[in-house]
Order: sequence, then C-alpha cells, then structure tokens
Amino acid sequence: MFLQGSTQYDALGHVWYDRQLWNGYDARTTVGTLDKASVLPIAEKGVVGRGVLIDMARHRGKQWLDKGETIDHTDLEAAAAAQNVTIEPHDILCIRTGFMKYWYDLNDKEKFYDGFIEPGLTYSRELVEWFQQREIPNLVTDTIANEVTSDPASGVALPLHCALMRNLGVALTEIVWLDDLAAACAEDGRWSFLYAAAPLKVVGGSGAPAGLETGWYVQPTLFANATNDMRIAREEIFGPVVTVIPFDDVADAVRIANDSDYGLAGSVWTGDQEVGLDVARRVRTGTYGVNKYSMDMNAPFGGFKQSGLGRELGPEGLSAFIEYKTIAI
Repeated sequence: MFLQGSTQYDALGHVWYDRQLWNGYDARTTVGTLDKASVLPIAEKGVVGRGVLIDMARHRGKQWLDKGETIDHTDLEAAAAAQNVTIEPHDILCIRTGFMKYWYDLNDKEKFYDGFIEPGLTYSRELVEWFQQREIPNLVTDTIANEVTSDPASGVALPLHCALMRNLGVALTEIVWLDDLAAACAEDGRWSFLYAAAPLKVVGGSGAPAGLETGWYVQPTLFANATNDMRIAREEIFGPVVTVIPFDDVADAVRIANDSDYGLAGSVWTGDQEVGLDVARRVRTGTYGVNKYSMDMNAPFGGFKQSGLGRELGPEGLSAFIEYKTIAI
C-alpha cells in the first residue's frame, strides 16, 4: 500500500505552483524526494490542540453528503452554531461528510467511482481568508482530498490544496473515520476535544521515481523511530525501504534483532570488531556479517526459525543428497 492509501497527512510540499512550494521553497527540491516541506517535521513533533468536529452530514439531515455537494465557510459557521460550538483561532478543524460511511454501506466499488466527485469544501477567496484569519493549522476530513474533487465554478481540480497548503501552510489530514467520534459528540452534546495525531516518520517520502511512467515503484524510503511491533518492522518489504528502530545498548539491539520469526541473514556495523563478533554470535541468523554482508560460496547458507530448514552451498549443502547407512555387528 502506498503512503496515501489510508488515513494520512499530506506533506506541505505535496503541491505547488509557479515553481514554489510552501514557504517559498523551490519546487525542484521535490525531485526524487522531498528535501523541503516533507511530512517528517510534522511526524517528529506530532499535532496536538483543540479539535472541533463539524458534522455537515448531520447538520443537513443526511447520512452522508452527495457526490459533488459543496461546503463553504458560512456553512461551517451555521453548523457550528447549531451544534453550540465555536470555531476558535488555532482550532484543528474536523469536518464529517459521511463519505467514508457511504463507501462502506454501498460496498460497491463500481458504483462508488461512477461519476466520482467527492463532496467537500469549495474554493473562494472568502473561504481562504476565513482560514487565514483563524490561523487554522490542520484540516481533517473523511474524504480522500479534503475538498470537492473539481471546483464547480472553474472546473479546476483541488484548488484548495494550493490555496491552503502552499499559501497558508495548513496541514491536510485525509481519509479519517469520523463517524464514531461524531456519534460520541452528539451523545455528549460536546463537539470540541483534545486532538492528538502524528503521521509515520518517513524520511524521503514515497512515489514513482522520475522518468518511470509505468509499473509499480517506490522511492528509497526510510521509516525512522519505528518500534518492533510495527508491521513494517516484522515483515520484509521487497523494495528500497529501511526501517530504523532505536535501541538503548548492545544487549537491547540483540534482543530486538532476535525478536523475529525469521533468521536468514544480518549484519552489524561497528568500530570495534570484537563487539561485532560478539553480536554476530548472539544474533540468531544463518549468515551474519561484521561491517559487511556477502555470501561465501564455500560456506553453508541457510536460515533459522521460519527462514527455512537445511543448508545450501559448502560441504554441508551436500548433506541432503547423502544417504547414510548404519551397519551393526
């Protein structure tokens, strides 16, 4: 699954125009990877603040908004007044359209994407100024793009991405399941709460390498500050992806390395060869390198645990082809 395939934060460098990203950065800094305005700074700090949920579907007496149904700032203010909540400066603004519920209840991909155009906010100068005046730092919705897919007046696709992200630095959070939160808020009669969230710490980002128009590719990607219970740490990703897990000391590093269902190969990099050899002896893998990784065709190759049985190569590789016979006298 690519990084924008589920609930996610957009990097501020996600969109641009006139060759400039948010904060005036050159758009060429996005070539190959996001050198500027990536999602990493948001991930390192996280987002915490007063959240306000505006349930537009409930306000309009619907389970979900219709395809292409639009919202502007006056609609947000009217719904907030009906919910007896105010949208204050610096609030994290969450808007429920019910469109994710529509997806699950419909349970028909063909019908969902037939004439596809999401409901949501629609561009106007007044709407953008409304966001600016309130210094909204984060917009959260239950749609793929946080705004109506194509502007009904101009026909331009996703203009608010540039107006809010590129111009104002508003972080966009998309594909968020808000139905349970909306039900709880309605039951309690309270629509404000402590919001806390953070995307994965992804260094370099993900996307198609430049010049490759077809196929499935991912940019070289580093997941920083992962934990060993994450799927990205416990399963092998067949691509240029590295998962980095912090450790306290050598014993902790060995513990983490051995906390795996697999044990095919590994390596340790250290300035102290004796420490490297000690680690190599303690980690449960069939092959291990100290400051290197390579295969010796004269040495046995194979893994521990779920990384296979038996050995290939070397004299031990012949064992499977030998039939031993015992004669007792």
